[in-house]
Amino acid sequence: MFFDTQTIAERKIQEAIADGVFDNLPGKGLPLDLDSDAGTPQELRAAHRILKNANVPPDWIQLDKGIRASIAECSDMRSTLVGGCVKLGAREKQLLIERYITAIKRVNNEILKYNFIAPTCTQTHIPFKIEEEKARLREVELESNKGS
Repeated sequence: MFFDTQTIAERKIQEAIADGVFDNLPGKGLPLDLDSDAGTPQELRAAHRILKNANVPPDWIQLDKGIRASIAECSDMRSTLVGGCVKLGAREKQLLIERYITAIKRVNNEILKYNFIAPTCTQTHIPFKIEEEKARLREVELESNKGS
């Protein structure tokens, strides 16, 4: 027999309300403290409160901004590689590819750090797949060589 767990849970809650189980809970009638750092370890709460009052964002927020800027920079580099391969000489092209690979490796390290320190309720960043990026660049290079 199949039981809908949501329906069962709702029924149990309604029964508890009817029985008065929730009538004398601590804080009843008081506003919720939505500013608490419930997800922050107790030993870090004072430091976080001081930083918040000083309008200093947590490290993970600052790191997120840096990652977004770095991803945009990598995207620009990739666009230059894909769109401008015909115009570049072999040595220039190789240097730009090396700079691009170095940049996406750096971003991946930042993403790893971010995903480790950011609260789990935030957005995670997906690292670049370096070998796939290299393969795509080789394909673009082959295509541009055919057109030359």
